[in-house]
Amino acid sequence: YDLPRPDEHHTKPEHCDNDIQILLFPQEMESRLRGIRNKSQTAIEETGTGILYLALGFLEWFESPNSDKSRLAPLFTIP
Repeated sequence: YDLPRPDEHHTKPEHCDNDIQILLFPQEMESRLRGIRNKSQTAIEETGTGILYLALGFLEWFESPNSDKSRLAPLFTIP
């Protein structure tokens, strides 16, 4: 699923708004978000530390020029 290029004219309304877009239906998204929240709450109760962060933007990189496996690193995180 590729996003349109920034220099292309956007004709689809979903590419002209400021909403976050995901590849899940609402029911599945709600279920996953609930699971993430529950795991985060459990971690806080057990360790006293918040571990839930929202990652925005990712940098794709390779360990070596010969590597076929790409890695992703978050560019910005919000607790």
